Amino acid sequence: MALTAEIRAALLLAALIGAPLMPALSAEPQASTAAGGASSSPLPEAAMPNTRLMRAIWHHDHDAIAAALKEGALPNYVAPFSEFKTDFGGTGWASRPDRLISALGLAAQLSDLTAMQEIIDGGADLNLHARASQSNLPASKGGLEMTRLLILKGYRPTAQDITLALSLRATPGWDDWSVAVLTAPGVPQRLSAIRAGTDPDYQRLIAEQADEQNQASHENEAFERQMQAALAAQNTDQTISGAGIGDMVCSKTGIYKSKYVAYVEGRNENRIELKIVGSFNRYATEFHAQEMRWDDVEKWTPCTVH
Repeated sequence: MALTAEIRAALLLAALIGAPLMPALSAEPQASTAAGGASSSPLPEAAMPNTRLMRAIWHHDHDAIAAALKEGALPNYVAPFSEFKTDFGGTGWASRPDRLISALGLAAQLSDLTAMQEIIDGGADLNLHARASQSNLPASKGGLEMTRLLILKGYRPTAQDITLALSLRATPGWDDWSVAVLTAPGVPQRLSAIRAGTDPDYQRLIAEQADEQNQASHENEAFERQMQAALAAQNTDQTISGAGIGDMVCSKTGIYKSKYVAYVEGRNENRIELKIVGSFNRYATEFHAQEMRWDDVEKWTPCTVH
């Protein structure tokens, strides 16, 4: 079977950055399951309230949160960030498109106490976590009462919560929060196992953190190799003066403040019309799949996989 232009571009882009292609290249949103598994099929109409719920939480839109829940959104919904977040880059808890998070966990990470209460009132499982490194406790000193309420209602602090409380218990303003976590039912009995590294939840947490560090290291190395290759191509004056319709090209360093993969759609002397199909710069902020642009020929170079 012949590969389409978009599929070829996706394969090249994945090779250039040495990582899976970001879901932003898909024209259709992707469905997720409350059990934490992501599906590759287009988002069914019945799941749309769930996506609206996650987007509303991300944007602190409490009216939209209430509306989504009323329309049938699942308070225990789990989704990848790519389902409700459009820009990615840098590091941090929300930096990876494929990372899963629950509705309550997202509200907690955003320290949106109102959103948390709405989701809890909707029947959320207080102990549902998509990852060992996530928490359903509000990530702020102002969330002390919500933290106490969750524990009172049956929330079991995770290894992430416990290790954070251990590190913050001597920090002004966090002492009461740390006490609430460290004295929660079951936590005192787990402290020795966590300190010894034998607690299963703690072992999963450490494994996730190690995977994150390894992946980030590989991505940084691949990105640096790609940037060096792009600069080398530019310094050797590679051009696409003879590029024809349908040829794949890559932008040189600096074009549109990013790096792009595109297909030539048209020509007019030293100008080319391009169909942008991918971005392989982690700092890209202006990527729009299928966007058409006219640009100067000398600003683009043949794409080469290194």
